[in-house]
Amino acid sequence: ADLGCGPGWYASAFAERGIWSLALDLSAAMLTRAPPALPRVRASLLELPFRDRSLDAAWALNCYQHLPLDALPLALAHLQRALRVDARIELSIPGGKRELAIEEFISGPGQTLKLADEIVTSVSLTLPMFDDYLYHKVGTRKANALTKLSILAGVRIESGIIQDWRLTFGAIGPTVVRNVEFEQGLIGQSAAVLQQTETVDKIIDFYSQKISPIDDHRSTAEYRRCAALNLLRRWLENIG
Repeated sequence: ADLGCGPGWYASAFAERGIWSLALDLSAAMLTRAPPALPRVRASLLELPFRDRSLDAAWALNCYQHLPLDALPLALAHLQRALRVDARIELSIPGGKRELAIEEFISGPGQTLKLADEIVTSVSLTLPMFDDYLYHKVGTRKANALTKLSILAGVRIESGIIQDWRLTFGAIGPTVVRNVEFEQGLIGQSAAVLQQTETVDKIIDFYSQKISPIDDHRSTAEYRRCAALNLLRRWLENIG
């Protein structure tokens, strides 16, 4: 997606190279200047109209810096929600560049490891395929709601063996909660273990120790903890 596309120059350049892209801008006048063959979406960076984890990548040149400073965390949260998991962030300066995993790049609420003289030049990622997955966001209403908590989980099973397993929680810690080492411990096991109460309890117990929700104006720590673990348990007990 070319975000803040203006007349759609970059979305057009991607399309010419065989990369499917759409053009998004809040200005209807700008979108009318984009090539007619491009899919065009009129929307705000503060309310991206994409399904969760539906974007392979996003291009946003000279647009996020024009947002009010207090709106930037919300806009970036929408972008993170829309991008697929396991993204890597490339940051560049005139003298070189570096690459970070997205979980390293985002260091806390509204905070990243981007240095003052760096710009984000690309987001790259793999495209996981899941046989069963869960995404659930808990808020006070269906739209424009601050998140009380969220969960994204997926599993891929081939010939009765767990080939891929990923699980993340949002809004119940200073950053997204994920433990790759624990995930790797499940990969390679028989999928039958997921039907065992002992395994389900073990997974629930592990993540109950990893999450660290707080009380704030959106919700209480206890509600966040109970709701997150209940959502995880319900998914585990219904896999397959």
